[in-house]
Amino acid sequence: MRRARILPICRAALAVTLLRQRPFAGALVMLILVNSASAAELIMVRQTGCSWCTLWDREIGSIYPKSDEGRFAPLRHLDIREPLPAFLKQPVTVTPTFILVEDDREVGRITGYPGNSFFWEMLSELLVFSSFRHDVASDRTHPP
Repeated sequence: MRRARILPICRAALAVTLLRQRPFAGALVMLILVNSASAAELIMVRQTGCSWCTLWDREIGSIYPKSDEGRFAPLRHLDIREPLPAFLKQPVTVTPTFILVEDDREVGRITGYPGNSFFWEMLSELLVFSSFRHDVASDRTHPP
């Protein structure tokens, strides 16, 4: 099991133990640990009426959360008209745009939806620049 996946479990166990013994201190530690936890996510910027977004939903939407990539970087949907996170490197002008984020830092993005197999290949290329464990997904172009 990866260190990144063990640490949140240890942090949670510590917070629960402190909550039982000293409720105020435990709550404070839990708040600090939750806010400092390392996290990755895949932001999908979309808009109403986007046919490519609908195609992605149909081809990959139900598979993505079950994949290693989806467990590492859960999907978050944002509408292109909503305020986007300040840490993004560039504005978003095309939907869908997939932005891989880790620790509130843009790792990379996929502009548009290139189709099922190309999406997984392009996502794999982005994951090289993250803490994702590459040997897990390197031998396939899409989840089983």
